Amino acid sequence: MTKRKIESALQKKGIEADRIEYIQGSPTPTGYASGWEVDLSDEVEDAIYIADPNVKADNFMEFDTSLDVMKWIKKLPDLNAK
Repeated sequence: MTKRKIESALQKKGIEADRIEYIQGSPTPTGYASGWEVDLSDEVEDAIYIADPNVKADNFMEFDTSLDVMKWIKKLPDLNAK
């Protein structure tokens, strides 16, 4: 999965990320890991919470795989529907 596909999926929901990046070899307590990082602005985080308080959305989201990112995006509310 590419960054563009993730960005496009977010845009379809009316969500703009400040940053989408695949990080390789990031140090963790148990060794090195790779995965996706998605940064959201405070305004976007608040809009998601207002639309659906049950969906987890923080300023800094981390995912192990692109599939995890897409599953999360699928759960996000459509902010275009406002």
